[in-house]
Amino acid sequence: MPAQARGRRPYAARMPAAERKQQLLDAALQIIAERGHNKATMDNVAEQAGVTKPVVYSVFNSRAELLGTLLAREQQAAITQVLDALDAARVDVECAKPDDLIEDVTRAYLNGVAAAPYRWRCILFAVEGAPDELRSAIDEARQLLRRRLAALLTSMAAKHPMSPPVDIDLLAHSLVTIGEMMGQLLLNTPDRYDVDRLVSFTKTMLRLLP
Repeated sequence: MPAQARGRRPYAARMPAAERKQQLLDAALQIIAERGHNKATMDNVAEQAGVTKPVVYSVFNSRAELLGTLLAREQQAAITQVLDALDAARVDVECAKPDDLIEDVTRAYLNGVAAAPYRWRCILFAVEGAPDELRSAIDEARQLLRRRLAALLTSMAAKHPMSPPVDIDLLAHSLVTIGEMMGQLLLNTPDRYDVDRLVSFTKTMLRLLP
């Protein structure tokens, strides 16, 4: 029997198509989170997943298709997490204190960031090497979150009027920006900026409003 060719990649065991697809997406996500978007090539994804490049191409026709599919998966999961927290807070707006609502929303978001660091690194640190589609999708997600947050803040202001009134639109923009900053701090330096500290800061900051 001829000896196996030196340096040949071990044969990748067969798996269901859906499972293989998720395996390759997970590999791409890990590369992006650890090394940057520009390193998420078909070669690197194959190596990370322990398969040959033809296996990757059997699932995704191009790098653009792979990254687009990954983006859709991670963005949907991230948005769902945040919107669920906002929707839960809106349900409680009639009976809960504003401080408690803000704490619940902020804590749910940050706990989600801590639980899925690769996902949130892909979104919160989309800089050099990130495809234009990712940047556009993140901008759209920001707009959606601002609208839902503004709706929550409007409900809170109606239940607990502030004098003088706060500009809800600007406040929603500010809170989304601050939320992104807190997620970055949590991912980069969790020992210094843990969830409890960040939640406490958010509550203190909002108490400074008129």
